[in-house]
Amino acid sequence: MLGPRGILLLFSVMSFALAAMPPAAIPSVRAQSPQDGPLFVRASVDNDAPYLGQQITYLFSVYSSGVTLSSSEVRYEPPDFAGFWNGQPVRGDEYTETIGSREYRVIELRTALFPTIVGTVAIDPAGLTVSTGTAGSPRLLESPPVTVEVRPLPVAAPAGFTGAVGRFNITAEVNADSGQVNEPVQLKVTVSGEGNIETLPDPDWPEFPGWRVIESPPDTDSQVVAGHVAGSRTYGIVLIPEWAGELTIAQIGYTHFNPGLGEYVNTATSPIVISAADADGLPAVPPVPRAGNPPEEERPLMRPVKAVPPSLRQAEGGLTGSTGYWAAWGIPALAIGGALVWRRRQAVLEASRAASLRRNALPDAEAALARAVASGSDPAVASAETVLSYLSARLELPLAVLTREALLSQLREAGLRPELIERADEILAAGEAARYTPPVSGSTVTGDLAKRASQLLGELDQALES
Repeated sequence: MLGPRGILLLFSVMSFALAAMPPAAIPSVRAQSPQDGPLFVRASVDNDAPYLGQQITYLFSVYSSGVTLSSSEVRYEPPDFAGFWNGQPVRGDEYTETIGSREYRVIELRTALFPTIVGTVAIDPAGLTVSTGTAGSPRLLESPPVTVEVRPLPVAAPAGFTGAVGRFNITAEVNADSGQVNEPVQLKVTVSGEGNIETLPDPDWPEFPGWRVIESPPDTDSQVVAGHVAGSRTYGIVLIPEWAGELTIAQIGYTHFNPGLGEYVNTATSPIVISAADADGLPAVPPVPRAGNPPEEERPLMRPVKAVPPSLRQAEGGLTGSTGYWAAWGIPALAIGGALVWRRRQAVLEASRAASLRRNALPDAEAALARAVASGSDPAVASAETVLSYLSARLELPLAVLTREALLSQLREAGLRPELIERADEILAAGEAARYTPPVSGSTVTGDLAKRASQLLGELDQALES
């Protein structure tokens, strides 16, 4: 299966293949700002001040005028999008645009991104390698870096909020509103809307008194609708009544932050009442307590419920001979078995992914730091972000919750030397100061931070391996 880079590469190849279409088939657009050169690239985002977890779209545009390019002559190199959850590619456009006296054919490539850290996040340049087929070296075109100011979510989040950002709704339905004790009821709960569907947290599950609960893995379906990632996550739950009577499935809440409104929104399903009867199909009647035995004359005559049969014999089959009886017990067993197999498989995949991140944490961090320094990024900010990204991969902690205090606590629990922890804290503090305070004229404090961060990464890796 192609990953995001492979999909983008395939899309770029298809887009450049479309360049052979007649210009008359594409509408013309006139730009206001002039640009020189027969071939150049641009990069931008549709929102440079999103909230944490809110989708933005990264746009990479290729402008060509009088240049014929084939799919074998170009290669798109997207940024690594550090600090973002890299979503699925979004369909781009192709059109013509007049800049100055030139008419350009423009091909757009778009990628949906979800920021995972708060503050100033720089998206590295994207590259387009062009080979003209001559003896000369291929030409590399790079877009300028793009800066995004990620805003934190408002404080005082509701108690049920677990991190969902977007616009969502929750529904619940059952396959029947009545049944019998020990007879399964299928409950389907669906969270749908716009946002990072792949990483949605679970709903705020209530208690289920009177029910035996068997959970199954959720099904996730996501797609791009009008440029936004949307879809649903569906939970299938088997509920088995443990006693007769009217049993209630309490409302199921889902609290999320809506970036369009700038506030937290609480949604919930309506309660569902299920009528459960005894196994013989009659509603259960609770016993009525009596103060004492009535006098002999007030006692009712004992009469058989049914006529006495001419002979006594054992009933054929009985309850345990019923196919429905064993089917009712087989459904939970199958559900449990399927859930165990799926969870075991997911555990193996997660362990493999975690091991790969741990193994590549140090080389990835060193490469990211070198790119940041070469691009002229602030050394304090670049050093702090690199150390954070490394420790996130090494300690298997998400960047979204890796605060400075939580990070230091994790390092202490890992048994690292106090001197190493203090050096890491100094680099993180310098990064925060550089990000949120104005620069001090003539300051040399951050001059060797990149070098110190590189040394620290090596020592941290050695300490965590031991």
